[in-house]
Amino acid sequence: MGLDLNIKKKTFIVFIVIILLMMLVLLCERNVTTLKKQEVLNYKTYTLLKVSELKNGDIMFRRAYGVESNIAVNFSDGEKKYSHAGIVVIEGDNVSVIHSLDDRKLHYNGVVKESLVTFLQDIDIWAVYRYELSITLRDNIAKKALVFKNMNIKFDNQFDLSTDDKMYCSEFIMKIVNLSTGMETIKAKKMLMGRKFVTISNLYENKISKLLFSDASL
Repeated sequence: MGLDLNIKKKTFIVFIVIILLMMLVLLCERNVTTLKKQEVLNYKTYTLLKVSELKNGDIMFRRAYGVESNIAVNFSDGEKKYSHAGIVVIEGDNVSVIHSLDDRKLHYNGVVKESLVTFLQDIDIWAVYRYELSITLRDNIAKKALVFKNMNIKFDNQFDLSTDDKMYCSEFIMKIVNLSTGMETIKAKKMLMGRKFVTISNLYENKISKLLFSDASL
């Protein structure tokens, strides 16, 4: 009888140990998955990007390479550093960037919504700026970006500011910000062949832009 009781105790202890080990394995797997997700965002200089401090209406800039990206960089009259930009939108725990892009590989043609991780994938040069506006106005910027995203707006390969059914990336941001504030907050300052253009540098080289984070903080 005593022998049977000892066997049962040992069996119970082994069972508890197995359960604890399984729980530990599951916990480790969750932690590894979380780390992998963070590593995607934190790759290289992304550790400088404090995601929890991002707010609606922040403007995310990035530098990509290729013919079109190089043209976008060099088209700016001011600092020639970034090739693309988008509007940060916070929805619960999800951080997205809404931007206008023409990318045949990704099958993008116009205003799209991407996760922050996707927007910054393989990007080494980036920055986040915040416009010194009220929280209400910055929220309006994010809300209007979401509305525009659902309006099937195509990318404007003609770079014509007079059309609203097609917009290039800096045009999209300028029009969203100006509509949200009800004034010409962002100005198209570049003149070429009698036409006005809004460049990437126009979006942040102005009186209301404040740099939050960038790769240059290294």
